[in-house]
Amino acid sequence: MAARLLHIVDESTSEDLLAHLSLLLNQLPHSRFAQSVLTIGQPAPVLRLPPGVPILQVQRASMMPGFQAMRILQVLQRRSFELVLMWDVLQRVPIGGDGSGPPCLAILSDTPGIANLAHWRVVTREHAPQSHFVCLSDLTRQRLMRSGIPGDRVQLIRASVDLAKVRQADRKRLRAELDLPADATVLLTACPPGGKAGQYVAAWAAAILHQIRPGVRMILPGGFREDRRARRLSEECYCPQVFRLAGEQYGPADLLAASDMLVWPAEENCPTGWLAWAMAAGVPIVATGSPSVRELIRDGQTGFLVDSARPHALATRIRMAWEDAEARRRCVQEAGHQAYEMFRPQKCLDAYLEAFTRLLNGRVPAPQGPGCRACPVALPCGHNVVE
Repeated sequence: MAARLLHIVDESTSEDLLAHLSLLLNQLPHSRFAQSVLTIGQPAPVLRLPPGVPILQVQRASMMPGFQAMRILQVLQRRSFELVLMWDVLQRVPIGGDGSGPPCLAILSDTPGIANLAHWRVVTREHAPQSHFVCLSDLTRQRLMRSGIPGDRVQLIRASVDLAKVRQADRKRLRAELDLPADATVLLTACPPGGKAGQYVAAWAAAILHQIRPGVRMILPGGFREDRRARRLSEECYCPQVFRLAGEQYGPADLLAASDMLVWPAEENCPTGWLAWAMAAGVPIVATGSPSVRELIRDGQTGFLVDSARPHALATRIRMAWEDAEARRRCVQEAGHQAYEMFRPQKCLDAYLEAFTRLLNGRVPAPQGPGCRACPVALPCGHNVVE
């Protein structure tokens, strides 16, 4: 009998985690797992929901958290689940506190949420010995353990990159759709807009480079909640012709295929899924050397690091990297080897299967034959939406 899994996802859940969730929803063998999704608000469109997966919806109520918690508890009481997976929803899910419910697996994308763990009942062994954690970076894993969570309850699972999408992306077509000249030097930045780093610094660095290299262009991924801010940012730099706003219809593989370099000037630790995609796609990376970035990028070996998240320093590092073709080739080659070892979807899927089996105490049926773990979900067409 298939084990019943409930995924709880919030509209603020990061794209990196939504990519993991999409992989599980579409690739876990339905003979072993019956999956449902509970959404708090409206998740980002990057979440790919296959037909037939039951969707339970709870309205996000930031001003009335008690009402929201009650609704979630009602869903859990009406339906019986053997494992609950919480995707960046530590503060919004009122379960796991007394140890009486199903096992809980909290998946965390980055370090900012770690500060909130002190206020969440699941972190202590006394209150919730059945709760476990998955992290996408070793930095987050180390901080969880330093906060008192036993190491055997914390597992590191890296980002997953669909190599087939990387191979299928059509550079010529994508440049034409984004109105990018074939001979342009195209930079891509995927950090969210911000006053200290992210798209703000990257955009100003592109504006500086445009003064000495008129062929420079920059793609600003928009869509969902970022489009308006990205558009305003491109106008503030006094050269809006440099920027191309990419809506939510383009994924990492497409945007990287159209680009010559990924610029990642994040001042704080943040999800690094885009770095994984760039490494797999053979796109050189220029990034600030935050701890989470340094887990993946070694300066001069798999990418180019800059100490300061300031536009002039970033522009200088981009120019130096671009002018050293041999260094770029060497970094791209080494990053590609590393990406294949670290970010294969099957490796990610196997890690989750191992975690699920352990938490379910062996109640998950064994695979029936070769390739069973990766078989696609085949379910009747149409979502079963429960209000």
